[in-house]
Amino acid sequence: MHDMSVAQMVVDEVTSRLREKRIKKIEIEMEAGSLRFHDTTQVEFWIRELLRQEFGKNLKVSVKIAKVEPRIKCGCGYRGAVDEEENDHELMHQGIFTMKCPKCSSEDYEIVQGNDVVLKKINVTE
Repeated sequence: MHDMSVAQMVVDEVTSRLREKRIKKIEIEMEAGSLRFHDTTQVEFWIRELLRQEFGKNLKVSVKIAKVEPRIKCGCGYRGAVDEEENDHELMHQGIFTMKCPKCSSEDYEIVQGNDVVLKKINVTE
C-alpha cells in the first residue's frame, strides 16, 4: 500500500492540472530516495493504471523513476554517501535501522539526500 499511496499522489497532481482535456500520452519523470523503500516497479504500475482509469485505457504512459542514494552531513565534517552494505539490516526495509557515518561511525548526522520522492517533470500530448 505504501507504493500505491505515492502513485496516487502523482496521479492526483497530474489530473488536477489536466481536468477535462483529451490526453493521448503522458510522460512522467521522478526521483525516489532509497530511504523511502519504494518498489519502483509497483509505483510505475500504479501510476499507469490510475492514469488510464482517469483518462482512458488507450492512454500511453511513460514513467521513469531515478533512484537517489542517501547522502549525509556529519558533525565530523564528512559529507557524502553512506555505504549501503555496512547498513544492510534485516529491518531496513521497514525503516527500523540505523546508519553510521563512514568516517567517525556517529549516528548523529543530517540526511541531505535520499529521503524524498520528487516529481521532476510531466510532459503531456493532447
